[in-house]
Amino acid sequence: MKKTIALLAAALGLSALLLTACTAPADSAQVSQPIASPTVNAPVDTKSSTVVSSQDPDQALPTPGASVSINTPQPTDVSGRITEEDAKEIALTHAGVSESDTTALRIKLDYDDGVEEYEVSFYVGNREYDYDIDTKTGTIRSFDSEIEDDIPVASAPAAPASSGSVSEDEAKQIALTHAGVSESETERLRVKFERDDGVDQYEVTFHVGAMEYDYEINANTGKILKSESEYDDDYVSPTEASGAAVSEDEARSIFAAQVEGASASDVRVKLERDDGRMIYECKLILGSTEYEGEIDAATGKILDWDVD
Repeated sequence: MKKTIALLAAALGLSALLLTACTAPADSAQVSQPIASPTVNAPVDTKSSTVVSSQDPDQALPTPGASVSINTPQPTDVSGRITEEDAKEIALTHAGVSESDTTALRIKLDYDDGVEEYEVSFYVGNREYDYDIDTKTGTIRSFDSEIEDDIPVASAPAAPASSGSVSEDEAKQIALTHAGVSESETERLRVKFERDDGVDQYEVTFHVGAMEYDYEINANTGKILKSESEYDDDYVSPTEASGAAVSEDEARSIFAAQVEGASASDVRVKLERDDGRMIYECKLILGSTEYEGEIDAATGKILDWDVD
């Protein structure tokens, strides 16, 4: 009987030792990816990746044939640009409003002087906000805010949605057909929805060389309400703009440095020609004060300054 009890106790002890040896600690790695021996050459068509792992200094390194778990984070946007949601939040934060405060909020991907940007526009009451935001850096390239007297405070405009309404692309084509040009011939083409004297309309503007075209098109009927074209002596083409010694961002920084508490992203700039010289027309609104000035695009020198 004693021999039987002793044998049973020995068997139980041996089972406990085996269970302890086979049970992994709570923080041990999960088996998911085999590790090949460094002496074994991978097949030619094998894809490789970089694995970053943490290792307990008291734990032995895995041996060839062992496995470790791999966590591979995925990029949020393989294009390298910020998202529309990011651009929207940048504009709303700058304006100091929440999305629920706005109406007619629109975001459009566009190019200006060869720079990819998001155009973000919205209304808060009858105040209109317009932003141009760099898709790569999130920098506010230009900003404008103004009161639209023709917009009732209770309801800012929204793009027409009825089946008989005119889309932005249709309004653009109406203007291009009337001007007798193709879109590829134009520069700085912009289409903007607005309400004027209670009429929903699109404002379409573009340049063909130094000739500037300006259209107002009824958003419900497609009728051209206004068409103008004139030679713009001050126009600077994107090609000329790219050759300016001082960039737009540098002009913003120069202008903002003159105003205490100002940020370069708040400065709105426009490159034009004045008496044969390229200049940046700069505008900044800080609090209740408006600053305007001109900066030489060749030297960065401030040519004109006005405070209102």
